[in-house]
Amino acid sequence: DLHSFPTRRSSDLEIMSMNYAYYDDVKRGRVYMVLDDFSFEIDGKKCTVPAGFESDGMSVPKWLWWAWNPKRHLDLLECSVVHDYLYASKIVSRRKADIWYKNQLEKQGYAVGSVLAFGALRIAGWTHW
Repeated sequence: DLHSFPTRRSSDLEIMSMNYAYYDDVKRGRVYMVLDDFSFEIDGKKCTVPAGFESDGMSVPKWLWWAWNPKRHLDLLECSVVHDYLYASKIVSRRKADIWYKNQLEKQGYAVGSVLAFGALRIAGWTHW
């Protein structure tokens, strides 16, 4: 059962608006699927997330949802999908992908969340790299 929505665009992000659908998977939880290619910039280089790419959005363990529920932070979905794509494609280093994500969270007004997310990514992100 797919649900499709265009995301809202933030003027601060270097990402073009993303069209996506989501479905709930028994093993993976909520999965977001990119419906159309969309572009973003990293280090002055234009990159494209291809249609069909799947992401879990923010990989927050359920036991932490009391503090940070990813279903309530859909404004961060685009940069979370890009971060997942950077991990999957390895077009930049893991550290550069994590710094990019941290900077995007800061631009969206999540200063404390950006530091916590960056720390979590540096500690546990290797499991998805």
